[in-house]
Amino acid sequence: MIAVAALRQLSTVTPGRAQLRAALEVAVIIALVTVQERWLAWPTAPFVALLIASRQHALLVLMHDAAHYRAARTRWVNELFGEALGFSLFVSMRGYRRHHHKHHVAEALNTTADPDFERKLRRAPADWSFPMPRRHLVRLLVRDVLLLNTKEYVYEAEDAKNLEAGDRAYHAIRLLLALATFAVITLASGWRVYLLYWILPAFTWLKAILRLRSVSDHFGLKDGEGAVGRTRTILAPWWERLLIAPMNIGVHGPHHAFTAVPYYRLRALHEKLMQDERYRQTCTVSPSYFATVTRELSR
Repeated sequence: MIAVAALRQLSTVTPGRAQLRAALEVAVIIALVTVQERWLAWPTAPFVALLIASRQHALLVLMHDAAHYRAARTRWVNELFGEALGFSLFVSMRGYRRHHHKHHVAEALNTTADPDFERKLRRAPADWSFPMPRRHLVRLLVRDVLLLNTKEYVYEAEDAKNLEAGDRAYHAIRLLLALATFAVITLASGWRVYLLYWILPAFTWLKAILRLRSVSDHFGLKDGEGAVGRTRTILAPWWERLLIAPMNIGVHGPHHAFTAVPYYRLRALHEKLMQDERYRQTCTVSPSYFATVTRELSR
């Protein structure tokens, strides 16, 4: 499907690139908060919250790369970076990695052996069965933004723990970091800013973004062949990449086929794979998330 030399080149991790991107995303969030607080009025707050949530999603994508050991060449840098990003958004990268690697087993993908797929269908089958009435999908997204589906976060956190005996010290450290974080926020009188510009976007707009991503990546597909056939690749326009799918996360089929390729080379990987006849016949490519949702997932 692809030459070994080409795959090796595409799998090369560029030192510092993920860390620089994370710093940029944090800087954008700080700038958004500053602009909203100093120069804008309350009617723009929901849009600013959406933009912040989109950048929080970008940080989660970087954590996802770290979970695949693609955020740094040095192991300890990769782990520290990924855990820091996960901690900021209430995720344990260690637990997420165990959970997520099961999702990457090609034979299990989109079946009850896939923990992502199984959890959703077990908890709320009517909300994850596609195609679904468009009105129902819109209602779900509105409920996400209005904090009415927050309990799903609790279910996801429970399922993704994957605790082992050696994790007790790890979680004790995370608890100490959480207490230290709360102390710093309290001393800095920063609870209002933290709740309005970090917690609220994470539990509203980010929830809706993750739902759109999840259903578009893996739901409403026929039983395809292997990881590529069971995954949808979405070559989104710029505004969808900004709000829904940063850093090539929509190029999902190639990622499932070759997890060693970092996010910044997934588009090049897809273009190389498209030169292969078998890949072209197997993959499902969509021009946008909007098209996927309106044409393939809802009726």
